Parts: sequence; C-alpha cells; structure tokens
Amino acid sequence: MSGYDPEAQDEERPLAVLAGQVLRLTRATYADRQRRMGLFQRIAQRLRPPAWMRAAPDDQLRLVYQDQWPLRKRGRVHWGHIIQANTMLFAPGPHDHPAAVLWSPDEWYDDHLDELARIASSLYSLKGEQTGDAELQRFADLLADERTRKMRLAIPRALTGGRAVFYTTVMVHRRELPVPWLKTPFFPLLTPHADGVATMLMPARDWPDALRRLWVAVGD
Repeated sequence: MSGYDPEAQDEERPLAVLAGQVLRLTRATYADRQRRMGLFQRIAQRLRPPAWMRAAPDDQLRLVYQDQWPLRKRGRVHWGHIIQANTMLFAPGPHDHPAAVLWSPDEWYDDHLDELARIASSLYSLKGEQTGDAELQRFADLLADERTRKMRLAIPRALTGGRAVFYTTVMVHRRELPVPWLKTPFFPLLTPHADGVATMLMPARDWPDALRRLWVAVGD
C-alpha cells in the first residue's frame, strides 16, 4: 500500500487557491444532473463487485455496491483525499482496488484541500506505530492491517483542528477516473446523507472540464 507523501504538500498548496471554486462548480453541475437521473442512468452506470468480493460476504465494501444508486442520485459532493491505497492503482492496470481516504462534510475544506492533505499525511505517519493514545492507536492499527475496511470512522479532532473529518474505505474503479490510474491523491467523492455510511468516487464523466483538466495537470 502507498500513502500520501508529506513532501508533496508544498506542491499541492497552490491548488488550494482553485480547489474551492472548482469543487463548487462541480457540486452545482452535478446537482443539476442528479435531478435528471432516471432508470437509464441507473442501469448504464451500475458497478459490479469484483470476483474476490463475492467470496467475502462480510466485506464492508459491499455497502458501496448496495448504496451506489442512492449515492449517485442524492449524494453530496466533497473532496476526498487518499491516506493509503494499493500501489497498483498508481499505474495502468486491469484491476480495481480499495483505498483508504478521508473526507469532511464541513464545506470549509472546499477551500482548504491542503488541510485534508496534512491530515492524511498525519494519519499515514501513525501506521504500525505505538502511539500511547487509544484514539490514535485505532488508526495506527487500522492502516497497518490493510485488509480491514471501515466506513465513516470519525478522525480524532486533535488532528483536524476540531472539525468533523471521516476515514472511509472506497473502491477505486479505474473506469470512473479521467485516466485509469491515480495521478493525484485527491478527487471528488459522493458522500452519504443522514445515516448512510458508504462513499464512492464521483465518476469522471460527470466532472466539469475545469476539474478534469486540473486533476490531470496536477498529476503530470
């Protein structure tokens, strides 16, 4: 698994200037599209779990596939940022894989993508460590056990400046990205309303051109 490189934060900071504007455009554009979604989109956009998941009935990632239509139809758009992901996702390949990401319902992060990067780096630095703190140890152990999935797990507010930020596992479907691998550690997520827990990548076909160009350019 690969984590977010803290040395990359300085490169990402200029992005924070544009991040909020681009995300708000994305959110507004997608909200209009959600109002027009119907049966055809439900069938055409359906994602199916990989074969290995069919043999794992208790895998929490199954929730992503169960809730994919409510997320597409009613999910809210927020930034997601990778904490760690299968290294094969960072290069072209035939298979989809899980990733541990964080996101926040607090729209303050629209304009502070660099803060999500900082939190992701702080969490990844705990991986496999003995922290002496029960809350932080939970994440240190979780990141070390790369086969464990968790959905909508609150990140200790000592790491977030008191704001609500969540850890979750997503499936990275290559067909849902502008190019079929992870060029950058951030992307828009469709996040749940109310008591929902599953989260999924917002499909790139629904990204505005401004976001698509930015995402590809930052990764070059």
